[in-house]
Amino acid sequence: SYSFCTLLVGMECNEEKNDRNERTWNGFGGFILGCVMSGFISLLSYVRQFQEMRRISVMNEKLIATLEEAHLEVPDAPQPAQTAEGAETYVFLAVITSLLFLSLRFLHREYKLLCKTRNKIFAASKREAEREGQEYIHDPATSRRLLKHFIMYRLDYWFSASVYSKPLTLLFLTLALIISGGILFYLVKQDTVGSAMWNAWAFVADSGAHADESETGARVVGLMLTIGGMLVFALVIGLISDAISDKFDSLKRGKAKVIETDHTLILGWSDKTLPLIREIANANESLVKEGKLCVIAVLAEMDKEMMEQEIRDSNINLRGSMVVCRRGNPTVLHDLQHVSARTARSVIVLSPLGMTADEADARSLRVVLCLVGLQYRQGHITVEIADVDNRELVHIIGGDRVETVVAHDFIGRLIVQSSRQPGLAPILERVLGFEGNEFYIEEWPKLIGKKFAEALFSFEHAIPIGVRMPMKKDGSSGATLLNPPDEFVIKEGMELIVLAEDDDSYTLSDGPFVKYPPPKYKKPLVPVKSVPRKERVLFIGWRRDLCDMLHELDEVVGEGSVLTIFSTVSVAIRNERLGANGRTSHMNLRNLTLEHVCGNPVSRREVELLPIETFDSIFILADEEFESDMEAADGRSLTSLLLIHDIRNQRLSNGKYTFADQLGSSMNGNPLSPKKGVVRRDSNFAVVSEVLDPKTRSLINLAKVSDYVMSNEMVSAALAMVAECRDVNAILKELLSSEGNEIYVRPLEDYITPGRELSFWEVMSIVRTHKSILIGYRVGEEPILNPVNKTEVRKWSKGEKLVLLAED
Repeated sequence: SYSFCTLLVGMECNEEKNDRNERTWNGFGGFILGCVMSGFISLLSYVRQFQEMRRISVMNEKLIATLEEAHLEVPDAPQPAQTAEGAETYVFLAVITSLLFLSLRFLHREYKLLCKTRNKIFAASKREAEREGQEYIHDPATSRRLLKHFIMYRLDYWFSASVYSKPLTLLFLTLALIISGGILFYLVKQDTVGSAMWNAWAFVADSGAHADESETGARVVGLMLTIGGMLVFALVIGLISDAISDKFDSLKRGKAKVIETDHTLILGWSDKTLPLIREIANANESLVKEGKLCVIAVLAEMDKEMMEQEIRDSNINLRGSMVVCRRGNPTVLHDLQHVSARTARSVIVLSPLGMTADEADARSLRVVLCLVGLQYRQGHITVEIADVDNRELVHIIGGDRVETVVAHDFIGRLIVQSSRQPGLAPILERVLGFEGNEFYIEEWPKLIGKKFAEALFSFEHAIPIGVRMPMKKDGSSGATLLNPPDEFVIKEGMELIVLAEDDDSYTLSDGPFVKYPPPKYKKPLVPVKSVPRKERVLFIGWRRDLCDMLHELDEVVGEGSVLTIFSTVSVAIRNERLGANGRTSHMNLRNLTLEHVCGNPVSRREVELLPIETFDSIFILADEEFESDMEAADGRSLTSLLLIHDIRNQRLSNGKYTFADQLGSSMNGNPLSPKKGVVRRDSNFAVVSEVLDPKTRSLINLAKVSDYVMSNEMVSAALAMVAECRDVNAILKELLSSEGNEIYVRPLEDYITPGRELSFWEVMSIVRTHKSILIGYRVGEEPILNPVNKTEVRKWSKGEKLVLLAED
């Protein structure tokens, strides 16, 4: 009674609470209090009865002793055990009654909620009837239907919201079956309640336990309990099976948290993800050989199984690295914590597909903001930006922890560099990524106080190309100095930038391998001056960063060069896009003359009107209009490439130039000059095509219809290099810019007489006299960078090219 009253008082007090969690905890506290009080009262009752039985037992013993002394007959007395069985029955009934009392709070709350909902529905129905001018008549059937729907609604909500709904329901059904069966068994056999309940549990748990019963009523109850027990255990097996299946599905979907440190984290999934994983695995190869566990974690809004399947289908050689994929949103802090973003060695944020440049950069900006909010300070963040104009916004949010790689700008710079030096693009590809030779930065204490000219010839398996200055006072990295002068002295804190095959493949030797400056040769060396030549370049397609490409191209070509842009975009729209955001660089070109031609690059009739054979180089750009669909963009690029290849071969084989006769002085109303061109048959002619999907690149290379194919694999390689060492970003920017030092491909005759037998070190010392650094050479179409045996003497033949780093 005390427990029941306490429960009712607590129920009314809890209903006045506004906070749901507070009501829940108060209700839970009331439930615990009721259970404790009920158990305590039952225990007191049991102890009191036990003491009473002990007293009766002592009195019985005294009475029997007295009767025996008087030689009287001793009657049979009840045994204490029987009294204990009766006490056990009362205790069990008290517990059951207490539990029923405790369930009243739940029923009371649901009843009040039902009444509240019913009153609202009836009031709404009454108002609706009054608005329609009708009399509202209460229908009792409506209340019954409402009660049914309300019960189903509450059950549906409980099963969907509570994790423990299924086991609790199963437990309730089992207890209800045992209690009801125990009561029936008690009524049938007139046994104690405890024994009846135990027999009911035995019938439920064991389907053959009722076989020993002889009475008909007990057999019927046992059969009913056995059937119920079979159903209960079927539900138990199903529940366990579902739990195990859900757990395996959860593990398969990648819901387990990534517990890693010093791992590389890739946020997002795009066409650059697979090449990026391959490059990072190549970079981790040396660490794997040292016995370290290298993990690459990928977080993207894509099914884990699909990501893993694409990785398997790509046949990437992971070289001992482990790739862990997780599904999640990189802009959600919880998902970032799920992949241990805070302890990652470096984080790479990829630009999402299927969005405009501004939308993609806005999403990347949100990811960087989440990483900053996560207080990521373990390493640096490498962000792929779609539009160069949005780069500063990312740096404002991320500060000095962020390095940006603008994909379009990067490819555009590669195109510009390749347009004036045929054969340069394959060399740049050898430098990018971790297959072959790449850049490494390390401090060498033994070189402190020595000049750069001495350090240049002191590595047998590496070629120094520059120096990184000491760190600044604010902790940021120092500036990079490529191709410093010979007299530059290496000081403490400075690090040497080298081109090597791997970070453990080179060491510092005891001294230089060659004497510098070199001895005088019979043929005096004439200083080499790079004079930009007059060129004719054709761009097919339209890019949003075309204005930046025009500026870069104008800096490197000779005066009087002509750039023809052939695209479906009208001239008016082109001028509007080139002048967007107040840009005027396309109107102030010093060396370039623009020629706009409107036409369809996939139409043979319109492509044939172009003077294909008069151009020094032709670049097929991934059209901005189709860049969201890689297959469509690459399909158009491939079609244009095949058309140009076929038309040029036909014209060169016929020895005819029909452009002036077919075209006259204009095409589609746009002036195009000159009327008469010079047919380009020399080896300087090159066709470079840009594709988005690396699979398309393999097809083009297999067909051998292009001198070079530039794809997003180049961007992936650059992202991997910057992720491994952020200072590489400054090196790449200088190498791909018209200002500062660049990689050049020069004829051998400009430096040494063909036919001479010299070692690579000797040729390198000769090139160094012209303030350049020799990093390799090209025999035919195959470039050789950082030769393995630089001391081997070889014959340098005519037609070979030298690959060097120079400022001009």
